[in-house]
Amino acid sequence: DAVALQELTGNAQLNRLLGLLNGKYRGAVAQQGKGDRFEAVLVKDAGAKFIPVPVGARYALGASFQSGDGTHEVLLLSAHADAFNAAQRRMYTESLIDWAQARTQSSEVFIAGDFNFELKAANETNLYTDNVKHDSESYSHILRYFRDLGRSAGDTAINDRRIDYIFGPARLKQIGRVEVLRDAAVGRMDHWPLLVEVGL
Repeated sequence: DAVALQELTGNAQLNRLLGLLNGKYRGAVAQQGKGDRFEAVLVKDAGAKFIPVPVGARYALGASFQSGDGTHEVLLLSAHADAFNAAQRRMYTESLIDWAQARTQSSEVFIAGDFNFELKAANETNLYTDNVKHDSESYSHILRYFRDLGRSAGDTAINDRRIDYIFGPARLKQIGRVEVLRDAAVGRMDHWPLLVEVGL
């Protein structure tokens, strides 16, 4: 129903992708903030609305759309936290989650993206370095409001790292397939797509 993408080069790349998908999706890229890459969201719902989400010097992108049966309003955010600075990741994450949490009364909110956390999949709360301390507190802040839907799937990137996440409503009851698509990377991709199927 919806796809969150990170590190697009801009509208030209998005339009190329939408063309390859033969019109099955609508899409948008985020406004440009600090950096030369863009977050994006693809949605099958023709009535989807795309929402810029300012997060410090960066922009995330939201898409608001109807669930397949038309009974729920869904908000999906595509996010990308700083790759090199854990303190910046923490500020980004807290701001993003505060923005998202304020909208949980009117929508089923999902957040998907590359958070670049330096955490071990087997122990998300270890505190061995300043970076891990910041990242652990960022992750804990998210879990105050949202459920880590992809946790059981394991690493999502090279070097045995889990840096790509999908968070959703804590009250979510129906979760289907949860999988890291490790055979889907092509070219110089250093991440594997994370797929989560849910029922609302």
